[in-house]
Amino acid sequence: MRVLVFLATIGCLILWSFFFAQEWAQLKIAKFDYFLDYWNWIDMSSLSVNFLFLVLLNVDVMAGKQVISLVVIRTFGGLGSFFMWIKVFYWMRLFKQTAYFITLIK
Repeated sequence: MRVLVFLATIGCLILWSFFFAQEWAQLKIAKFDYFLDYWNWIDMSSLSVNFLFLVLLNVDVMAGKQVISLVVIRTFGGLGSFFMWIKVFYWMRLFKQTAYFITLIK
């Protein structure tokens, strides 16, 4: 179980570092203006919550016993999933077939 969680975490961290690099590049270019766009706040919240979820999950699994409450781990996992779904809906507006429906939600 530990090896499986560790390997899954490595895969998630590779993806996480890719998205973090993109946000970091935007932050370096835009400087303070980066924080004026609420989509950037959602992106940074998603990165932070997902990273915290991975850390909490690994601490709990690698310890071999329950160190952190499952409710806390699942809460951060749920928040991370919620922010990722918001990002999916944001990207769906770029496609012709789904853009109409996403603009209806606004």
